[in-house]
Amino acid sequence: MALYGETLSKPFRVVVEGAVRPGLLGGKGSRGLSVGTAVRFEIENPDNGAVFDSNGQPVLDVVTDSAGTARALLRVGQVPGDIMVRAFLPDHTDLGQVEFRAVAGAIGE
Repeated sequence: MALYGETLSKPFRVVVEGAVRPGLLGGKGSRGLSVGTAVRFEIENPDNGAVFDSNGQPVLDVVTDSAGTARALLRVGQVPGDIMVRAFLPDHTDLGQVEFRAVAGAIGE
């Protein structure tokens, strides 16, 4: 939540994991983090004036860091209401997406 034109206090954050690595002798296995993977954050309703703080646009492409994490900081517009953001892997659109919601014109307690 943020007032008009302000940047949210915390970024949207996704962690990208790699494929499952088989466990030893048929064990459970594990997933490693995916470093350097492209992630796209996209505002689904850009008519509200919201943009990403780092580029001033409604779409932001970032790469996961050494912890497999991608972050995007949102600046809300001048229109009150919900801001819907989705994050997905543009090179792997078959894997689905993550959806976020922010609110413009309100502050939390």
